[in-house]
Amino acid sequence: MPAADGWPRLEWMDVAVGSDIHRVVFSGVPVDATRSVRARMEWLSGPGDGLRRLLIEPPYGFPAFCVDLITPAVHPDAQAGFIIMEVMV
Repeated sequence: MPAADGWPRLEWMDVAVGSDIHRVVFSGVPVDATRSVRARMEWLSGPGDGLRRLLIEPPYGFPAFCVDLITPAVHPDAQAGFIIMEVMV
């Protein structure tokens, strides 16, 4: 979602899940509402991988993070879509 200066602004919250740190992104990532959650995930693992790298690698992240992206639901019974992005080794 662009801010007043025109640059996109991501909104996230870092949470502890057991012994893991998850960065949950809940706003600011443009998604194609016509694509399935799986198609969004596949795009993020290829051409859109810069988002994962931005949020996991220094200076903004840490390689031990897991990044979870909340996206709009596709299925009418779902409240949201959920995509997990991890360090790729």
